[in-house]
Amino acid sequence: MNNHKHMIKIADTTLRDGEQAPGVVFSLKDKVITAIMLHKLGVDEVEIGTPAVSKKEKKDIETLISLGFDYEVSCWCRAVERDIDECIETGADIINISLPVSDILLDSMGKDRNWVYDRLDMLRRKKYFTERKISIGLQDASRSDMDFLIDLTNAVADAGAFRVRYADTVGLLNPMQTHRNISRLRTETRIEAIEFHGHNDLGMGVGNSIAAAEAGANYISATVNGLGERAGNCPIEELYFALKYSMGEEYGRDLTVIKALCEYIAEASKRNIPENKPITGSMVYKHESGIHVGCLEKNIRSYQLFSPEESGGDKISYVIGIHSGAASLRAFFMERGIELTDAELPHLLRDVKSAAYKAERALESSEVIDIYRKMHPARVGKGRGKLRS
Repeated sequence: MNNHKHMIKIADTTLRDGEQAPGVVFSLKDKVITAIMLHKLGVDEVEIGTPAVSKKEKKDIETLISLGFDYEVSCWCRAVERDIDECIETGADIINISLPVSDILLDSMGKDRNWVYDRLDMLRRKKYFTERKISIGLQDASRSDMDFLIDLTNAVADAGAFRVRYADTVGLLNPMQTHRNISRLRTETRIEAIEFHGHNDLGMGVGNSIAAAEAGANYISATVNGLGERAGNCPIEELYFALKYSMGEEYGRDLTVIKALCEYIAEASKRNIPENKPITGSMVYKHESGIHVGCLEKNIRSYQLFSPEESGGDKISYVIGIHSGAASLRAFFMERGIELTDAELPHLLRDVKSAAYKAERALESSEVIDIYRKMHPARVGKGRGKLRS
């Protein structure tokens, strides 16, 4: 299952591309706490911001860099001298210089392919490649001509950059296309490293990132909760678990920090985590089906690929509703110190399902307990009347 011929590195861009999501503003406190948690998670690189945004942004970046985390820190900028100089002044390890490369993007900016090569010549003349590790971002690469990208990437390598960032800026790729394109860049260019930067507009951010890694990408960039413009970026929490369970590859230092990290970013960005969100959604570790619960009671892996504890979450729980079976009710009441008898179980299950159908939803714990109490009015006040919900 371990097919990689190389180790990949995970580059988090929550504080840069994530904060570009409309309406999202992180305070310095938010940034520091996020940076600490990313350190605990064990990411390899953090794209920490864009100095040209404002003096405050640049100062925040300098503050974060001064904390001395063990991951590499990168800054993002346009291919403009002033922007690049500000990145260098922060002391960042890597400067991510972005160039639009698709004809549709270049045309919308009043530029052409010759302008791209002119910008690269400017970077070489100014000797930027000798001052810091330079990564050239190929913005909208997925809508660019591959022959042009290959020629440009070789020119970038010859200029002295160590990496290109292949950006699926509008998230249009599928995993097969991603694999083909990254394979060509890997085999037909002289560049040292390739980063894949996938957006999630068609829901394929994680799939494309995995395909890119399989094809030879050295870096994969992602954001916490998939935060980003439009439908967001590849979610870093899903990426780590996809690498572990789909690819059989262990990355990261401590995945148990994920739940706390995702909840913190959700609060700081004022964007709630959907209840069915992979890895961290509130419903992904809950079960109602009687068949599922019966199997889960015997083997947790029967209907769960991984346990919630692996991402720092709570234990698996059972929802009582129309699909519940005897195993669900037994487990529910055993947690509350009650062992249901074989005689009372079918009657209780009937009443529970009837109530759930009437309510057109799963039942609250207190409602299930009330149904039990109605079956045993004489027991109320004799210990069983104090059942906790």
